[in-house]
Amino acid sequence: MVDNDETKITAKELFQAARGGDKFSKSIVKQCIFYTKVGVGLVNNFYDCASIYFGGAMMKDSDLIIPPVIEQFKTEPILFTINNPPQLKVTKNLNDIGVMGALTLVKYKLEGNPLIL
Repeated sequence: MVDNDETKITAKELFQAARGGDKFSKSIVKQCIFYTKVGVGLVNNFYDCASIYFGGAMMKDSDLIIPPVIEQFKTEPILFTINNPPQLKVTKNLNDIGVMGALTLVKYKLEGNPLIL
């Protein structure tokens, strides 16, 4: 797939290989799911979100990542969050979400709002 050059492996190749049954790729996707659960739980613990939106190029394969995370928060939410589990959604603007977030931050700051970092 990448001519035996592991430096050419991208998320696209990884998810294709996982869909094809490659055990190593599936284990990486499983780790991705775990860390997504941890991240969602941490964000929700701090902010008690009603919804959390996901975007970016990896969400083109959201069908491999999001359903297991949703299932976890339905069956055993206490493993990852102390608050009510948020709804998880995939944004329609997959590749533009980073730029949109940066522009929103600039707008927020230009309006005189304080930044808490």
